[in-house]
Amino acid sequence: MKVTKRFIIGAVAAALAGGGLAATSPFAGAAGPYPPNTSTPQYPSALVNIAEVSNGCGPGPATRAAQFNDTQTYWENELTSYTVDFRPVCELHDAGYTGAEVQDTFDGGYVNYFTWTQEQVDNKFIADATKQCYAKIPAAAKVALAACLGRGQGYHIFGGIGVGSKGVQNFQTIVDDFGSTAYSVRPKIADKYFNKENEEAPGWNFIQHGQVILANWTGEEAAGHGG
Repeated sequence: MKVTKRFIIGAVAAALAGGGLAATSPFAGAAGPYPPNTSTPQYPSALVNIAEVSNGCGPGPATRAAQFNDTQTYWENELTSYTVDFRPVCELHDAGYTGAEVQDTFDGGYVNYFTWTQEQVDNKFIADATKQCYAKIPAAAKVALAACLGRGQGYHIFGGIGVGSKGVQNFQTIVDDFGSTAYSVRPKIADKYFNKENEEAPGWNFIQHGQVILANWTGEEAAGHGG
Protein backbone atom coordinates (compact mmCIF):
# COMPACT_ATOMS: atom_id res chain seq x y z
CA MET A 1 0.00 0.00 0.00
CA LYS A 2 1.35 3.41 -0.96
CA VAL A 3 0.57 6.15 1.53
CA THR A 4 0.81 9.88 0.76
CA LYS A 5 0.46 12.73 3.23
CA ARG A 6 0.51 16.46 2.58
CA PHE A 7 2.22 18.94 4.88
CA ILE A 8 2.66 22.70 4.85
CA ILE A 9 5.99 24.11 5.91
CA GLY A 10 4.95 26.36 8.77
CA ALA A 11 6.33 29.65 9.90
CA VAL A 12 10.03 29.13 9.48
CA ALA A 13 10.00 32.74 10.57
CA ALA A 14 9.10 31.83 14.15
CA ALA A 15 12.35 29.96 14.49
CA LEU A 16 14.39 32.39 12.44
CA ALA A 17 12.97 35.61 13.88
CA GLY A 18 15.56 38.28 13.52
CA GLY A 19 15.91 41.71 12.17
CA GLY A 20 16.44 43.59 9.06
CA LEU A 21 14.59 46.69 8.18
CA ALA A 22 11.48 45.89 6.49
CA ALA A 23 -1.73 43.74 -3.71
CA THR A 24 1.03 45.56 -5.64
CA SER A 25 0.56 49.20 -4.88
CA PRO A 26 0.73 52.07 -7.37
CA PHE A 27 4.02 52.99 -5.72
CA ALA A 28 5.66 49.72 -6.73
CA GLY A 29 6.72 50.95 -10.15
CA ALA A 30 9.79 52.82 -8.95
CA ALA A 31 10.69 50.11 -6.48
CA GLY A 32 10.24 47.13 -8.80
CA PRO A 33 7.65 44.35 -9.02
CA TYR A 34 6.51 41.99 -6.30
CA PRO A 35 3.58 39.56 -5.91
CA PRO A 36 0.15 40.92 -4.97
CA ASN A 37 -1.47 40.35 -1.60
CA THR A 38 -4.34 37.91 -1.22
CA SER A 39 -7.71 38.55 0.40
CA THR A 40 -7.43 35.38 2.51
CA PRO A 41 -4.41 33.48 3.88
CA GLN A 42 -2.86 31.11 1.37
CA TYR A 43 -2.15 28.56 4.11
CA PRO A 44 -4.12 29.40 7.28
CA SER A 45 -2.19 26.82 9.30
CA ALA A 46 1.06 28.65 8.52
CA LEU A 47 -0.23 32.14 9.37
CA VAL A 48 1.68 33.81 12.22
CA ASN A 49 1.27 36.98 14.24
CA ILE A 50 3.64 39.55 12.78
CA ALA A 51 4.76 40.44 16.32
CA GLU A 52 6.46 37.02 16.52
CA VAL A 53 8.71 37.68 13.52
CA SER A 54 9.50 41.39 13.56
CA ASN A 55 11.23 44.07 15.58
CA GLY A 56 10.42 47.26 13.72
CA CYS A 57 13.13 49.39 12.14
CA GLY A 58 16.16 47.97 13.86
CA PRO A 59 18.42 44.93 14.24
CA GLY A 60 18.10 42.05 16.67
CA PRO A 61 15.43 39.52 17.66
CA ALA A 62 11.68 39.99 17.49
CA THR A 63 10.45 42.59 19.96
CA ARG A 64 7.60 45.02 20.52
CA ALA A 65 9.98 47.59 21.98
CA ALA A 66 10.31 50.85 20.07
CA GLN A 67 13.33 51.15 17.79
CA PHE A 68 15.38 54.28 17.18
CA ASN A 69 14.55 54.30 13.45
CA ASP A 70 10.81 53.53 13.74
CA THR A 71 9.86 57.17 13.22
CA GLN A 72 11.54 59.91 11.22
CA THR A 73 10.83 63.64 11.41
CA TYR A 74 11.11 65.92 8.38
CA TRP A 75 11.10 69.71 8.59
CA GLU A 76 9.36 71.94 6.08
CA ASN A 77 10.57 75.12 7.77
CA GLU A 78 11.62 76.32 11.23
CA LEU A 79 8.09 75.91 12.57
CA THR A 80 6.57 73.00 10.67
CA SER A 81 7.61 69.37 10.75
CA TYR A 82 6.07 66.00 9.90
CA THR A 83 6.77 62.74 11.69
CA VAL A 84 6.39 59.54 9.69
CA ASP A 85 6.00 56.15 11.37
CA PHE A 86 7.80 53.48 9.33
CA ARG A 87 7.43 50.70 11.90
CA PRO A 88 4.52 48.91 10.11
CA VAL A 89 6.56 48.93 6.91
CA CYS A 90 9.67 47.61 8.66
CA GLU A 91 7.67 44.88 10.40
CA LEU A 92 6.46 43.57 7.06
CA HIS A 93 10.01 43.68 5.74
CA ASP A 94 11.18 41.61 8.72
CA ALA A 95 8.43 39.07 8.06
CA GLY A 96 9.46 38.97 4.41
CA TYR A 97 13.06 38.17 5.22
CA THR A 98 12.02 35.25 7.42
CA GLY A 99 9.54 33.84 4.89
CA ALA A 100 6.47 34.16 7.10
CA GLU A 101 2.84 34.36 6.09
CA VAL A 102 1.25 37.34 7.87
CA GLN A 103 -1.65 39.74 7.77
CA ASP A 104 -0.64 42.94 5.99
CA THR A 105 -2.04 45.67 8.21
CA PHE A 106 -0.44 48.32 6.00
CA ASP A 107 -1.74 47.42 2.53
CA GLY A 108 -4.55 45.12 3.62
CA GLY A 109 -5.08 41.42 3.01
CA TYR A 110 -2.44 38.78 3.58
CA VAL A 111 1.03 38.15 2.25
CA ASN A 112 2.86 34.83 2.16
CA TYR A 113 6.55 35.61 1.80
CA PHE A 114 7.74 32.00 1.61
CA THR A 115 8.42 32.02 -2.13
CA TRP A 116 9.53 35.67 -2.34
CA THR A 117 13.08 36.54 -3.29
CA GLN A 118 15.02 39.11 -1.31
CA GLU A 119 14.60 41.54 -4.20
CA GLN A 120 10.82 41.19 -4.11
CA VAL A 121 10.73 41.70 -0.32
CA ASP A 122 12.91 44.79 -0.68
CA ASN A 123 10.75 46.10 -3.54
CA LYS A 124 7.61 45.94 -1.40
CA PHE A 125 9.45 47.59 1.48
CA ILE A 126 10.54 50.54 -0.65
CA ALA A 127 7.08 50.84 -2.24
CA ASP A 128 5.38 50.82 1.18
CA ALA A 129 7.85 53.33 2.64
CA THR A 130 7.25 55.61 -0.34
CA LYS A 131 3.51 55.28 0.12
CA GLN A 132 3.87 56.19 3.79
CA CYS A 133 5.73 59.40 2.90
CA TYR A 134 2.89 60.50 0.64
CA ALA A 135 0.28 59.49 3.22
CA LYS A 136 1.80 61.48 6.08
CA ILE A 137 3.23 64.54 4.34
CA PRO A 138 1.04 66.83 2.18
CA ALA A 139 2.17 67.50 -1.38
CA ALA A 140 2.41 71.20 -0.55
CA ALA A 141 5.19 70.49 1.96
CA LYS A 142 7.75 70.04 -0.80
CA VAL A 143 10.88 70.27 1.36
CA ALA A 144 9.72 67.71 3.92
CA LEU A 145 8.31 65.35 1.29
CA ALA A 146 11.51 65.46 -0.74
CA ALA A 147 13.49 64.62 2.40
CA CYS A 148 11.20 61.67 3.18
CA LEU A 149 11.49 60.30 -0.35
CA GLY A 150 15.20 61.06 -0.53
CA ARG A 151 17.98 60.91 2.03
CA GLY A 152 16.42 62.68 4.98
CA GLN A 153 17.77 65.82 6.58
CA GLY A 154 20.87 66.72 8.56
CA TYR A 155 21.32 67.23 12.26
CA HIS A 156 20.90 70.99 12.18
CA ILE A 157 18.22 71.59 9.59
CA PHE A 158 17.01 75.20 9.72
CA GLY A 159 19.43 75.86 12.56
CA GLY A 160 17.62 73.55 14.96
CA ILE A 161 19.11 70.88 17.16
CA GLY A 162 17.87 67.43 16.32
CA VAL A 163 18.93 63.89 15.54
CA GLY A 164 18.56 64.18 11.79
CA SER A 165 16.49 61.78 9.73
CA LYS A 166 16.69 59.03 7.14
CA GLY A 167 14.60 58.87 3.97
CA VAL A 168 13.49 56.15 1.57
CA GLN A 169 16.72 56.33 -0.42
CA ASN A 170 18.64 55.65 2.79
CA PHE A 171 16.47 52.59 3.38
CA GLN A 172 17.20 51.42 -0.16
CA THR A 173 20.92 51.72 0.45
CA ILE A 174 20.67 49.79 3.72
CA VAL A 175 18.86 46.81 2.19
CA ASP A 176 21.13 46.85 -0.86
CA ASP A 177 24.25 46.79 1.31
CA PHE A 178 23.19 44.59 4.22
CA GLY A 179 19.95 42.80 3.29
CA SER A 180 21.64 39.62 2.12
CA THR A 181 23.01 39.04 5.62
CA ALA A 182 19.50 39.06 7.13
CA TYR A 183 17.45 37.32 4.42
CA SER A 184 16.72 33.70 5.34
CA VAL A 185 17.10 31.19 2.54
CA ARG A 186 13.94 29.08 2.43
CA PRO A 187 14.29 25.44 3.51
CA LYS A 188 14.54 22.78 0.84
CA ILE A 189 13.80 19.38 2.33
CA ALA A 190 12.97 17.23 -0.70
CA ASP A 191 14.82 13.96 -0.11
CA LYS A 192 14.40 10.39 1.10
CA TYR A 193 14.38 9.93 4.87
CA PHE A 194 14.83 6.82 7.00
CA ASN A 195 14.03 5.96 10.61
CA LYS A 196 17.40 5.37 12.31
CA GLU A 197 15.67 3.58 15.18
CA ASN A 198 13.83 1.20 12.86
CA GLU A 199 16.01 0.31 9.91
CA GLU A 200 13.38 -2.05 8.51
CA ALA A 201 10.82 0.74 8.15
CA PRO A 202 10.42 1.97 4.57
CA GLY A 203 11.92 5.30 3.70
CA TRP A 204 9.78 8.41 3.32
CA ASN A 205 10.05 10.27 0.05
CA PHE A 206 9.59 14.03 0.54
CA ILE A 207 8.57 15.93 -2.58
CA GLN A 208 8.54 19.71 -2.23
CA HIS A 209 6.49 22.20 -4.21
CA GLY A 210 7.30 25.55 -2.66
CA GLN A 211 5.77 25.45 0.79
CA VAL A 212 3.89 22.20 0.21
CA ILE A 213 5.52 18.89 1.13
CA LEU A 214 4.19 15.53 -0.07
CA ALA A 215 5.48 12.60 1.95
CA ASN A 216 4.89 9.14 0.56
CA TRP A 217 6.01 5.63 1.41
CA THR A 218 4.96 2.06 0.77
CA GLY A 219 3.58 0.05 3.67
CA GLU A 220 1.33 0.58 6.65
CA GLU A 221 -0.19 3.94 7.59
CA ALA A 222 2.62 4.85 9.99
CA ALA A 223 5.18 2.71 8.16
CA GLY A 224 7.19 2.08 11.28
CA HIS A 225 7.65 5.77 11.97
CA GLY A 226 5.27 6.01 14.91
CA GLY A 227 2.92 8.60 13.42
